[in-house]
Amino acid sequence: MPTFHKNSKGFYQYFFSDPHIQAYTSTCLFNAKFEEEAAGERQKLLLALNLESSRLVGAGQTHGNSIQKVNSEDGGKGALFEKDAFQSTDGFITQTSLVALSIKTADCLPLFLVDPFSHAFSVLHAGWRGIRAGIIEKGIEMMKNDFHSN
Repeated sequence: MPTFHKNSKGFYQYFFSDPHIQAYTSTCLFNAKFEEEAAGERQKLLLALNLESSRLVGAGQTHGNSIQKVNSEDGGKGALFEKDAFQSTDGFITQTSLVALSIKTADCLPLFLVDPFSHAFSVLHAGWRGIRAGIIEKGIEMMKNDFHSN
């Protein structure tokens, strides 16, 4: 079970038992929206996380159950603008530490699935519609099938 703490840069940082995994939730200090006028704010967010935009992936979310498997070559897709993001996607799974996964939540939950043995990681946008559509079960199945997670 991860623990989390608010740090001085305006983020809640989650601490997992796997040191390869870092997860953050931003506060209202940053406007992380995809609109063109917020691109500078998203850059500030990345700077505060010490993260290059070429390593981040983002989603054009639909409150569904679509999950995208990503690897290091996908870095930069949707880092700054929704038009460049994975469309109709509400979650990501990966096994590489070379890419950072990004989802947006307001009244929904960021759900993290972690396999400490294979270092596979997933983040899901878990709202009531996605949960009803089976996003959690689908994420678990994808972790099992793609990364042999137990």
